[in-house]
Amino acid sequence: MRQEAQLRQAEADRQRLAAAAERREKEAQQAELRRKIQSGRLTSPEWSSILVGLSEQEVLSLLGRPDRVNENAGPLWEYRGRAIDRITGEVKQLQLIFNGMGGKVKRAQAF
Repeated sequence: MRQEAQLRQAEADRQRLAAAAERREKEAQQAELRRKIQSGRLTSPEWSSILVGLSEQEVLSLLGRPDRVNENAGPLWEYRGRAIDRITGEVKQLQLIFNGMGGKVKRAQAF
């Protein structure tokens, strides 16, 4: 009986430690994401790795309101001066294309 209780306690402790480690990892990833976004301009592939799959609300919380919205094109949101052409270094607009109204980002590109 006592041994079973010790095994259950050890398993519960292991699960708590794993959950705490997972929370720390997620917090570190979010901090890195915030650092990258606050650093200013990123290339299209960098933006894509961050934004593709996020909801409109998640994008708003990360980037704020877009400079321009075109509801007829997917919808399509534009942020001025947020992307860098990875070849020329030229500052460009970041364009986000969503999967329909209220959808998730399906593509992020500089133009």
